[in-house]
Amino acid sequence: MDAAMDQLIEELRNLPPKKQAVAASVIHALAVEAEAEIHPDWKTELDRRARDFQEGKVTLLSEEELEARIQHLLNESH
Repeated sequence: MDAAMDQLIEELRNLPPKKQAVAASVIHALAVEAEAEIHPDWKTELDRRARDFQEGKVTLLSEEELEARIQHLLNESH
């Protein structure tokens, strides 16, 4: 997680219980809405990729490594 997300989570933890419940409801509604917008074919692909990661079939790249690879590809195209 990034620093902004860590800060947000900390702020939510410090809210009174009723406000935490409201925040949780909003977050849930946003998650449901976002999931509803995913095309079924993409949902299948995302599920497959998540499963592959959980089973250790693939590894994730750090942000720095991804940026370096992208920069390398951009430099090759010139």
